[in-house]
Amino acid sequence: DLPLHPGLVGGPDLIGRRRELSWLESALASAHAGSSTVVLVSGEPGIGKTTLVGSLARAHHGHRGATVLYGRCTEGESVPFQPFRSMIGAVVDHAPMPLLRQHTERRGGDLARIAPNLSTRLWAPPPTSGDDATERFQLFEAVADLLRRLAGPGPLVVILDDVHWGEPAEVRLIRHVRRALADAPGLLGRGWRGA
Repeated sequence: DLPLHPGLVGGPDLIGRRRELSWLESALASAHAGSSTVVLVSGEPGIGKTTLVGSLARAHHGHRGATVLYGRCTEGESVPFQPFRSMIGAVVDHAPMPLLRQHTERRGGDLARIAPNLSTRLWAPPPTSGDDATERFQLFEAVADLLRRLAGPGPLVVILDDVHWGEPAEVRLIRHVRRALADAPGLLGRGWRGA
């Protein structure tokens, strides 16, 4: 089992927000039933969006085979694919070896563009080389393939926090993953600061 992200493990207790939590739990129930669902959690800074999704994550990670992944965009950072780098890097560190082997047999070493730790877990061919668009597409496909494999035994819950700070490349990757996993059981939650 993949561990829950440290940023979600010891969060504060949820006070109130029962209605909002029940909406998220309904979306997760749909994912358990085999649906792919996207949820946008938005609001002013400091109102508890991360606390809300953290409460959901702690309650359901590992329950009925659910896997919860977490990535976060940071204000002022210009690291391409920042939330995916931390999330996919953690998956590569903790995923079962058979899953990683199957992934690299299908997608090669393209994931190493954002998860260089892949080569410390197992041998993989170098990432596909080509023009920027081809390399980006191969990376997007590799991320989608790995996430699809994680959605096999139970629903996959992907929480992307503070995506309003994300760069255009991250938004394109989010869209790609959403389309690629449209038929996989999962819940994609995106935190967005309201205007």
